[in-house]
Amino acid sequence: MREHRYYKEDTYPAIAYKMIYENHQPVDIDGCTFEMIIKDTQPPQATRAGGGTFQMVDAPNGRFGYYLDAADTDTEGRFELIIKVTFPSGQLVHAPDPYNMVVQSLV
Repeated sequence: MREHRYYKEDTYPAIAYKMIYENHQPVDIDGCTFEMIIKDTQPPQATRAGGGTFQMVDAPNGRFGYYLDAADTDTEGRFELIIKVTFPSGQLVHAPDPYNMVVQSLV
């Protein structure tokens, strides 16, 4: 998987997502709520909640963005960003492909 590199406390660029079904049709995410889980890929693989914000870009076509908070990138290391999506019906899914983030020191 591709790794996306950030420096400590970076908040840009935003991360763009598109949810699609296996047949490549978009998932309508209108009315959904989102939660970001940041998982350290190194033992003990601790998890924490993301502090950034989600923004709908094109809900009927499954497009949304995540805007990082400085706390999301305050620790050096390799992380998986996992999105938990709750549909208005209460159905819960996790976005299928985690976003791989590497945070490094500027110096």
